[in-house]
Amino acid sequence: MRALPDAEYENILRAGFASVLKEEQPTTSTEAKPFSGFAEAQWTFERPIVEGLVARSFREAAFSGSIKAAYNDTCAFTGLKVINGGGRSEVQAAHIRPVAASGPDSLRNGLALCGTVHWMFDRGLISIADNHDLLFAKARSRTRSCGL
Repeated sequence: MRALPDAEYENILRAGFASVLKEEQPTTSTEAKPFSGFAEAQWTFERPIVEGLVARSFREAAFSGSIKAAYNDTCAFTGLKVINGGGRSEVQAAHIRPVAASGPDSLRNGLALCGTVHWMFDRGLISIADNHDLLFAKARSRTRSCGL
């Protein structure tokens, strides 16, 4: 990624919105004209502040770190180890037995999963058998095409 100089950005905007803006013919000058296609009156808006009390199960912060470490930041289903640009792992700690069903925050009750796999796991589209085989929901058998 590179930063665009303002003049280059304005030229790109003018080129992309030429039919919308109905600008006059471009000049041969290399100097860019200011783009005014998004000009609008400034409105002030104060967002309301809402306070609320939420009751949910406490989740131990150490659970996530211990699961990620146990799986070496690698998804248990796909084998992918995705590290973002900041050097942080993108794997997520998932509970095998959900917190809502009194699942404990223990290493034995956790899996490291990629974001999409975690979403699918939480919704019962994919699962794991007692013998560690991967299970796929029959109605969603096309999920096999994602490389699992």
